[in-house]
Amino acid sequence: MKYKNFNKTALFSILVTFASVLLFNFIIDPYHAFNVFTIKGINTTKNHTVNHTMSKFHTAKLANPTVLLIGTSRTAHIHPLYLQKYFPDEIIYNLAIPGSGVSSQKNNIEYFIKHHNIKTIIYGLDFFAFNPVNNKFETKDKRYENDFTKDYMDSLLSVRTLRKSIKTLKDNIKNRDALLDYAIGWETYTSYYNEINKRGDIFIKENIQNELNSLATQKNHFNYPPFKEPKSIINSLNALEEIVKLCKDNNVELHMFISPIYSQII
Repeated sequence: MKYKNFNKTALFSILVTFASVLLFNFIIDPYHAFNVFTIKGINTTKNHTVNHTMSKFHTAKLANPTVLLIGTSRTAHIHPLYLQKYFPDEIIYNLAIPGSGVSSQKNNIEYFIKHHNIKTIIYGLDFFAFNPVNNKFETKDKRYENDFTKDYMDSLLSVRTLRKSIKTLKDNIKNRDALLDYAIGWETYTSYYNEINKRGDIFIKENIQNELNSLATQKNHFNYPPFKEPKSIINSLNALEEIVKLCKDNNVELHMFISPIYSQII
């Protein structure tokens, strides 16, 4: 009899703990998968997402934009407010994903044209986005088929998510600045500005040099052997051509610009 009571108590405790973790992760929502609760001081600042690809996809859906900014981290710097004077009556969202390739950019463009009233796309063409290491043409995440099961499961059922939920709660309690304004998709780069205010040009020069060293040594950047072969960007060029056709077929105005690369990289 004692064993039965113990088993019932243990099972009940496990279920309560499990349900509490699920509810906690759902309310904090560190990855922006649900976007149901917005509680100041609890979950408004979210600096511990898994990746921008998932989180910005869901917040862009919530924003229901008519104008999209697409590109890599260089495009992510552009505040939608800068474009508002050109599109005064439109909802502008910056869906640029740092480190993204043309393939994933095409997936986002295709989805939002299909499911939202997209009128204009501002597309920042980044040379690095053509790197084959950033492009996976064989696979396409289920979220682009309106199947969010994996995103929801990842946002609820993992120890990693629980840790990130706790970190997110701590950030909000301490009133820390958001590194990304998910409401508009803009990279705030708060940490950089804080360092610039403290150290000025010294920080800027050190940061540039560190970035140059990284690009020069990391194998997945410009030193990636296949990227040095002209044929390596053919699939990306084909994807770009599909983007142009997609916009044309759906009467979406497409503006493309080349985002600059720092002169010492070349």
